[in-house]
Amino acid sequence: MKILVADDEETACLVISHHIRLYPSPYTSCKIVRDGEELMEAVRSWKPDLVFTDIRMPGLSGLDAISVLKNEDDLEGISFYILSGYSYFSYARQAIHLGVRDYLLKPVRKEQLLQILHKEETERLPGISLAQAWALHDQEKAEEISLSIQRLAMLKEEGLSDEWQKELSHWVSLTETEQTPIEAAYFEHRFGKHLECWRDQTFWLQEMAQGSSSGGTLLSDALRAFLDAHYAEPSFCMDMVAGNLGYSSQYISVLCKKELGRKFSELVTEKRMVLAKKLLSETNLLVKEVGMQCGYPHASYFIKLFSETTGLSPQEWRKRTSRAALSSTPSTP
Repeated sequence: MKILVADDEETACLVISHHIRLYPSPYTSCKIVRDGEELMEAVRSWKPDLVFTDIRMPGLSGLDAISVLKNEDDLEGISFYILSGYSYFSYARQAIHLGVRDYLLKPVRKEQLLQILHKEETERLPGISLAQAWALHDQEKAEEISLSIQRLAMLKEEGLSDEWQKELSHWVSLTETEQTPIEAAYFEHRFGKHLECWRDQTFWLQEMAQGSSSGGTLLSDALRAFLDAHYAEPSFCMDMVAGNLGYSSQYISVLCKKELGRKFSELVTEKRMVLAKKLLSETNLLVKEVGMQCGYPHASYFIKLFSETTGLSPQEWRKRTSRAALSSTPSTP
């Protein structure tokens, strides 16, 4: 996991980076920045998995930076955590509104931070235990194995025999050298039997392949339904979808591109822009109120994104659609 820490207090940075070094994963790296602008630049260029940021920093605040980054393309699946010496309710409420995963009061305890890192890494590697993943000493391979396991779980639900056999062969080729098994609890939950040995799991999955039949795309249908129901919420993000459907953010990203043909962020933006156009054309809501109802709490970012997407500012869109509506209205005799 790539971890970014943003805090202008040197002591806080030293304490957190020390705690991170105590985490036993061989796949952990850490970078430190000291203000909101550096935070924005580092997230865009380095693309961390986790971000711990203070609220009050020189220039851009941590909350303002998160509100912008949460809606940018190619930054899907990043988990944001707030660090603060203040327990103000208004800060916590704004953080929750932005989909921040937790609000941590300084000084952050070692046990608290290590627990977060363990939870985050576990969520990023469904189907494989962290001990097995770390033993591979190859993060990319561990992630590929996890994605293959999740796809097997999806195909088992859908009963796609040809694809199932192909994915099963892929999983076997990835795991047979080290004989890396699927985590036992995950295997029991997804495949219906408690098996811990790789050979036993392989035999069981091959037996299941013989009895599989063709079916529908249940997971992609569930993804569409969840997207339709929640896309306008400001805190809506890939983590929310992944947690609800029981898969990792990385797998949801792959599924969006494969089954729905676009990136997750593109799907969300598309739906929000459709709603924005409708509200601008059919209501008298202020532009900032339209942005809020479409999931954008910051009016400046909503206006920028709407203009980039449509080629018109929200005000220009409203005027143009209003004129079009007037011109199409038949005159009374």
